[in-house]
Amino acid sequence: TLNDLDSTLTITVNHRTVLGTTDCIGAIELPLHSLVHVRMPTWYRLCKKGKYENNGQQTKYR
Repeated sequence: TLNDLDSTLTITVNHRTVLGTTDCIGAIELPLHSLVHVRMPTWYRLCKKGKYENNGQQTKYR
């Protein structure tokens, strides 16, 4: 069986343009095990979709 804390939450932020198309503003992947002890609101930096380094750190989006 898989441990639920081994899962990753992927969040993608999109913007709908005036023309009706959707542009990806950025994304972030958060390993659930890193969120277990987070109690206060926390800011996370968005990254270009799919631009994640091997160590779990994301490359800066803007």
